[in-house]
Amino acid sequence: MTNRVLAIFIIIAIFSWLFWAYYYFFVANVWSLELNVWSFSWVSVELNWEFKNQYRLTCNKVCDFNKIPPINYTLNISKTWYKPQSKSIKIIRWEKSVLNINLQKLVFLKENNMNNTDKISLLRFNKSAAESNDKQVVIWVKDWIVYYYKFNPWFWIYSSVSWEEKNILLLWEKVISKVFFNKNDWLILINAEGESFVFDISSKINYSISIKDDFIYVKSSIEDNKLLLKTKDSTYIYDLKTNTWIKNTVFNDYIILWNDNVLWLISKKDRSKLSILNFNDNWKDKLILNNISTRDRKIVFETEFDVKYMELIDGKILLTLTDWKQFEVKELNY
Repeated sequence: MTNRVLAIFIIIAIFSWLFWAYYYFFVANVWSLELNVWSFSWVSVELNWEFKNQYRLTCNKVCDFNKIPPINYTLNISKTWYKPQSKSIKIIRWEKSVLNINLQKLVFLKENNMNNTDKISLLRFNKSAAESNDKQVVIWVKDWIVYYYKFNPWFWIYSSVSWEEKNILLLWEKVISKVFFNKNDWLILINAEGESFVFDISSKINYSISIKDDFIYVKSSIEDNKLLLKTKDSTYIYDLKTNTWIKNTVFNDYIILWNDNVLWLISKKDRSKLSILNFNDNWKDKLILNNISTRDRKIVFETEFDVKYMELIDGKILLTLTDWKQFEVKELNY
């Protein structure tokens, strides 16, 4: 047999094998995949298989991939305002595969703005303060009442409504460095030189805090007679009765949710915490959902904003930024 004849036989064998492979995988041995996206429309679906081929469809409730080989695939699903999903699937020979997809909405932030009534009160107050040349610092405005502080010469906190001024706290001979107001819990955090105070507007009680730290916010706790004192990198649980505390250093802030879930905040600047918890450092503040029972931890939201602290108010998760803008976390399921 000459080399030419041998080469012809080899070429015929190769083409025969290629034809058989094509016939087996694409003609005689193909099956189907049914994808159920429930009531959703305009869902983009991309089916990638191990030989780099690709199928694309736009699904409206249900869509079918017909005449596809029974091999391994990667399925990518996307829809505007919903979390993208990626799944690995295997099409089984002689069976029609059915896959149900549950789409989840993307978590996003919605800015909270002051209502018009409080805006009017603030404008009136600022006009009055300008006319009197008083050096007054507004803490917050709520229900027509403006809360503010000034030095005369000592530290005073006042409330003002319809130009009627009321004194609600006086600290004698204290050099005040910072003042923070929790408008939801009606707590005022006052940092003086070497000491801190928390004033409860509702009860008119002023608490002296025995911890020496640089606090930036105060929150009430779900437990009676306890406060959550926030610093830049940790949160204290402070017992007002015993003047004792527990310091949490794993996260920057937290709020307790339902069903044994706790939401942690870890700042992008605190890389050591991210490293301890084995989370990626992508220079974003992270909200991490931690289940106390299962110990499951997952990142549920990331933001490029610098989050100062978190709050849970009337079932809403609120984030306050370092520039004091406030956002509500929407569509967070837990």
